[in-house]
Formats: sequence, structure tokens, C-alpha cells
Amino acid sequence: MAYTQKPLDDFPLLSAEDSAVGEQMLYNQVFFSKLAEYGVVPQNEQEAVSALQMAISLRSVKEAQAATTSVLTEASDALTGVINPQSQASMQAAEKAASDHQALSAIVSDPTLYQLLLSGAVHSHAGAAE
Repeated sequence: MAYTQKPLDDFPLLSAEDSAVGEQMLYNQVFFSKLAEYGVVPQNEQEAVSALQMAISLRSVKEAQAATTSVLTEASDALTGVINPQSQASMQAAEKAASDHQALSAIVSDPTLYQLLLSGAVHSHAGAAE
């Protein structure tokens, strides 16, 4: 019997919900693989959820920082650095301090991340794997 190709209409498409679940599962696999490369392996479901929550919080901080930086500001800063290198260094130091403060504020404002930071759970997992 010869094979006949079915029209595409005969194949069910994934719903938006199924697609989102599949995407999240793929993200989780990649995320935990990357953590394992650095010696961080969640020991239970609660630690895994905490790690995912940290990733979400850190990503939102990074996106917020990216949204506040414009191409014109970066170009102006680069020009200032060429004209006056000392001024550029002090501006970079101030930007880094502001960025560090914003990231620390995000961690401290999230009770799960804050408790994880205080418990040293992430650091202890990295040390145990070495």
C-alpha cells in the first residue's frame, strides 16, 4: 500500500497553553543543566522552585535596567569617555553602584531570595559539588 501524505489540517496543533507548558519544560531543563554546570543542584522541589523564582526576579531586574538605557545615552557616555577619560571612569563607577544597588534591592525585596541568600544555600551547594 502506498503512503499518501495527509493534509496539514489533519494534524492537531498545540493549544497556547500546551505550547507554554512545553516551552517552560524546555526552559527548566536548560536552566537546571546550566546550574549543574556551576555545581548548583537543588536537593528538593522547594530549592528548585526557589532557584526558578530567583531567576525570574533577576531577569526582571536585568530587563528593567535594559529598558532604562538608551542608545543615545550610551553614545553620549562613550563620547565623554573619549574627551575626558577620568569623567568616564567616575560615571561608570556611579552606574555600577546604582546597578548593584538595584539588584540588591530586588533580592532583598523578595522574601524567598532574601532567605536563600541568608541561608547560604546556593553557596553551600556550589562548595559541596567541588
